[in-house]
Amino acid sequence: EVQQFDVVVVGAGFAGLYLIHKLREAGLTVRTLETGHDVGGTWYWNRYPGAACDTEAYIYMPLLEETGYVPTEKYAKAPEIRAHCQRIAQHFALYRDVLFQTQITEVRWQEDAQKWLVATDRGDRFLARFIAMANGPLN
Repeated sequence: EVQQFDVVVVGAGFAGLYLIHKLREAGLTVRTLETGHDVGGTWYWNRYPGAACDTEAYIYMPLLEETGYVPTEKYAKAPEIRAHCQRIAQHFALYRDVLFQTQITEVRWQEDAQKWLVATDRGDRFLARFIAMANGPLN
């Protein structure tokens, strides 16, 4: 069975989470594909001791006001940033739109449908008007 969405978002870090939230606000249907077991992107994968952001938390961490969160220090550490990603996903009920432990195996334009066909390593197949890449610059 092929499921249809307006947008398939690749990645569930800050960019992906923000996209899901804003696309939903615009009334679009969204499916997000994430290789990790949870949201967070860079902050899901990089959990080594001392990991922190070198940009001020108030600038770096999105949706602080909307979630009612105040960072605990000027330069947030990785666990706090990862927890904020989870907070965003919970606050806006974004988890329901994300497939975890899922990798894309194929993306192909379907001329007849004027949509993208996206296949995954789990056997999922999606048709989408748009694909939004939020998988990070180093991926």
